[in-house]
Amino acid sequence: MISSDANVKKIVTLVEDTKEWVELKATKTRLDVAQKLAHVAGALFFVFVLLLIAMLVLACLSFAAAYSLENVVGSKAMAFLCISLFYVVLLAAAYLTRDKWLLAPLAHLFSELTPDDLKKKCDSMQADIASKEKSLKKQWSSLVNEEQPVVLSPTKRVMSWISDSSNVIDGALLGWKLYRIFGKKKKFL
Repeated sequence: MISSDANVKKIVTLVEDTKEWVELKATKTRLDVAQKLAHVAGALFFVFVLLLIAMLVLACLSFAAAYSLENVVGSKAMAFLCISLFYVVLLAAAYLTRDKWLLAPLAHLFSELTPDDLKKKCDSMQADIASKEKSLKKQWSSLVNEEQPVVLSPTKRVMSWISDSSNVIDGALLGWKLYRIFGKKKKFL
């Protein structure tokens, strides 16, 4: 009978294992998101530091180039104007070729970098999820057995009808037992 205590225990175990599986999936999703966010934040910080250092070096080189160009052009203002014009041309060239040398490497950087500890944790959680799914399938198949349809004689059909009626009562009894175990106030998912 389906409402036997053994089956009730199997169903309770199945529900608890399903809850654990859902929690594992949610934790893995959170770890995946944390992994990507850590990756992006680290890459952005690295790019910020590199840009800051590059700007400082570029400022020093610009002043050196302007002061050395002063002797050739004749005035400081004209030398600084030439250096500024050079940077405007360089900025326009960089903007026109940004996909090739800036966006593609950054996309590659964001997709390839992963912190090792998060990666290992995600891999172990994936293994746990797979084993939990296998366990849930096994538990479910132990509860539900498919029966092959058989052509019955009239007497056997009446007996089958009586058996089905008792199974409905048994199912209601199972529902009552599960209701008492989980209660309407408890949330199980």
